[in-house]
Amino acid sequence: MKMAVDAYLDNNLGDDLMIKLFADYFSEHNIYMFEDREVIKCTFKNNENIIFLDEKDYDNKIIEKDEFDVYTLDGIKRVKLNLKDNEIQTIKVNMGKGSFLAKDVPINTEIDKFIEQKINVLDREYTVSSILMGVPHTIVFVDELNMDEVCKYGAEIENHEMFPQKTNVNFVQIIDDKNILVKTFERGCGYTFGCGTGMTASVMVSNYLGKVGKSVNVTSEGGSVQIDLEDGFAYMTGPAVKICEGNLEV
Repeated sequence: MKMAVDAYLDNNLGDDLMIKLFADYFSEHNIYMFEDREVIKCTFKNNENIIFLDEKDYDNKIIEKDEFDVYTLDGIKRVKLNLKDNEIQTIKVNMGKGSFLAKDVPINTEIDKFIEQKINVLDREYTVSSILMGVPHTIVFVDELNMDEVCKYGAEIENHEMFPQKTNVNFVQIIDDKNILVKTFERGCGYTFGCGTGMTASVMVSNYLGKVGKSVNVTSEGGSVQIDLEDGFAYMTGPAVKICEGNLEV
């Protein structure tokens, strides 16, 4: 088995990931997330993966099909390359169904779903909603995004006693029923420019609460993706461009 890519993405580029892709078996790979100086197997599997799937990879035949499966701890995910004149325009990923069940997230509560629940965080009371989208995500709706709030209170919510495995925290500003803004404080990492599972979770919860429709443009500091809810599944569509490259000594 020939290793095609061995990369570690630095701060704000996805500093929680070490990805190993194998050219001979592209759909089989391992992803590891670093949390509190420990290495755990993780299901950050979709938007971070497709960072490697740009036109060069397709042209060089690292990827030879426009549809393929990615095997993850959260199940098999279907990936589709949207091509024009044999060049990748966007990539569509089946992000799965997610779970609103509190026991799946998990959350220290007796209720079935942790939706619009109040928790005390430092000097504030927040209304939050949580979902498992491969990993735990908690949604906080705000009138306006503020970086100081995201970093200060995001860290506290991440480590709140309600979440035994901690949680990713997504601060969400609703623009209208088709557009939202998201800033994510990522579990074990801190503020991140973009989180695909976080963007998806934000739309899932927003739709569940009737704040948005089933096709939503989600914008974070790192860019925008389209989240579509179809037949119980969430699909993420967006561009894939190379943002950096480097070598890892092992």
